[in-house]
Amino acid sequence: MSSEDDKLMEASLREATKNMLISDGVSSTHPVKCYELDLNMGKSQDIDNSRTLDLLKETKGSFYYRLTTNTIRGSSWLKKLNQAVWPYLVPEIEQVFPELTKIILFEDFPKNYGLYLHITQKKEQLNTNKFRTDAYLFGHPQKKKFRSPNEFLPHFLWLLAGGTESGSECFCQYCNSKNSRTPKRNATLINTPKGKKAKILNLSP
Repeated sequence: MSSEDDKLMEASLREATKNMLISDGVSSTHPVKCYELDLNMGKSQDIDNSRTLDLLKETKGSFYYRLTTNTIRGSSWLKKLNQAVWPYLVPEIEQVFPELTKIILFEDFPKNYGLYLHITQKKEQLNTNKFRTDAYLFGHPQKKKFRSPNEFLPHFLWLLAGGTESGSECFCQYCNSKNSRTPKRNATLINTPKGKKAKILNLSP
């Protein structure tokens, strides 16, 4: 497949899916004690240790950095989410469309969802250079936070299928704690370039 074909395939898939993803995100669930990262530090890291340690003193050992999609951790989280979603969009993708797995189809999180890096320091770490970092995705209506792309995947798939408008039930651990699971792959077809077919998930009952 030529590079021109790749671009055509990518454009076609983005066009086919751009209006599919709805959102139930609530921005008021995001952290209040939040700071912006310095994006001028180069590609090797996102965190300025000196500034972080100063902020830990000011905030008494706990605060959040906002992770945009152009930060190292933000882009990595989104890339992993895209990779996890692809098998549901195109079952057996490695055998049928291996080139698609490199495409970042969803370039941002659903509206009013946001990724944050929680910086914490235990009492025994005070006055040292040690601290803990944990990335969380906020925006769930029940004020829950997703700890990883895989944990967010069931909820993301449900939003992709239409959310409450689809008539289906979300099986993420926060919407359905008693019966949480990742939905089964059940797809309908859309057209792609050169008469090929790509399967876009349909989680309706």
